[in-house]
Amino acid sequence: MRLMTREAEEESLVLGLRPVLYLPLWKRDGASFMSDDAYGHLCTANGCLWTPQGRRLDGTDDKLTVSAASSLDCTNALTVATWINQTVLTHGAIVNKFAYQVNGYLFKANVTGIVNAYIQRS
Repeated sequence: MRLMTREAEEESLVLGLRPVLYLPLWKRDGASFMSDDAYGHLCTANGCLWTPQGRRLDGTDDKLTVSAASSLDCTNALTVATWINQTVLTHGAIVNKFAYQVNGYLFKANVTGIVNAYIQRS
């Protein structure tokens, strides 16, 4: 019998689903790092502070940027899972790969804490 921590069990489950982007931000310190999925996307942290619980973003200008890759394009099915701890209700993008007149998606929180999803298929 193999014993695993809760984090290891969750990570094993997630990676077994073969996601195209997996960012366990509690594990990733530094200004740039690679994602933990099979694609190894380059990620850049702009202004957000790393903590052992994850990244702390100020809600105004902090962001994480993932390098452009066709594996992140919305072609057929799309599943997005994210966990955020919003301590102050502000509006802004949570996940954004959206451009007008092309395939893209945007998940955005409004000031009441409700998340809106926008999907554009050309």
